[in-house]
Amino acid sequence: MSTKEINILVFGYGYLTNAIIEFAQKNNFNLIVVSRGRKECNFFKTISYEDLGLIKNLNSYYAVSTVPPNNDGDDFVLKTVESEMLNQFLKLIYISSTSVYPGGEVDEDTKTSSSTLRGKIRIDIENKWKILNNSIIIRSAGIYCSKNNLMTRFLNGNYEIISKKEHFTNRIHIEDLVGIIIKIFLNKKPPKLVNASDEDFVNTYEVVKEITSKFDLPNPKKINYTNKKISQSMRSFFEVSKKVKSKYVEKKLNYNFKHKSFLKSLTKITEKLLKSRKKNESKFT
Repeated sequence: MSTKEINILVFGYGYLTNAIIEFAQKNNFNLIVVSRGRKECNFFKTISYEDLGLIKNLNSYYAVSTVPPNNDGDDFVLKTVESEMLNQFLKLIYISSTSVYPGGEVDEDTKTSSSTLRGKIRIDIENKWKILNNSIIIRSAGIYCSKNNLMTRFLNGNYEIISKKEHFTNRIHIEDLVGIIIKIFLNKKPPKLVNASDEDFVNTYEVVKEITSKFDLPNPKKINYTNKKISQSMRSFFEVSKKVKSKYVEKKLNYNFKHKSFLKSLTKITEKLLKSRKKNESKFT
């Protein structure tokens, strides 16, 4: 299959979708974005959920839903689009979360169990997606990128780093998540469930401390995850400590991570941010 023949449809228009758009444009993929808010672009087409039925060749498209649960715990795509239509896609990926897992070391064979409301909602929604005959679940770790990351917030003056003793946060760079999505689309018999995590189990505070030392920045300040100023949704990320691994990403899908080391990746991001800031400051001096 040539890259020009690849058709992708994305539900939702967040920063993961923007990363998919960038990848699709570089590789000459055909792309449709289904969103409640229309955005005009010469490269790809945006349509409303109501207009989805006007596409006559849905069976030639790979689809991915990036839409998270709403405040009521409902999945907008599943509530809005008929299952008969969703079943037409070549493959249909739902981006879930590693919050469905219990604590400890886990992989795709680990039985889902969550003590958090966020995790319980995801488990319920996953079960609904699994009913579709062409669905594949990606359980994504916390996504970061050059625009959305710890050091961007740090350089903007927020020196507080949420901390919990012996806690490891699971992460995935957005570029690697997009790469895994594409690998699944192009694999003839992909797994029905894939964990997307860089498996670099490091302490967040120690990573930031090393980076700030390298660039002579202010020291980070530890803030306990139980602190009242921490929102309940943010606190839930720290309630359960787990190490999420994948049996399939590197072996079955033959995917090579571009950002395997969180420290190296975040260091490069910080260096670019500092250079950009210095360049902008020089314009006004």
